[in-house]
Amino acid sequence: MDSNRKDILQLNMEQIRFLELGLNIAYYRKLRGLSQKDLAEKSNLSKRLITMLERPTGEKSLSMQKFFAIADALCVHPGKLLETRSENIDRDKIKERES
Repeated sequence: MDSNRKDILQLNMEQIRFLELGLNIAYYRKLRGLSQKDLAEKSNLSKRLITMLERPTGEKSLSMQKFFAIADALCVHPGKLLETRSENIDRDKIKERES
């Protein structure tokens, strides 16, 4: 098993959700050709917050108002930012471990 997969298995479900959120924000930001600064300006948020959200060990709290501001700035449905892109995560193992 490679070290990235081991690291992912050490995460709990909340951490995985924030990791996926950050990956999706970065994905759609890059797809739109925006820098973190551009996204911060379009969403009226700080570049620091955008950076922390995209960082795997970054921000773990986000208001719904800020969440919707990011989705609007990226011109994506908010649900798209919550979609799972991490097919390699064994969610059943994580749920078992948390029980």
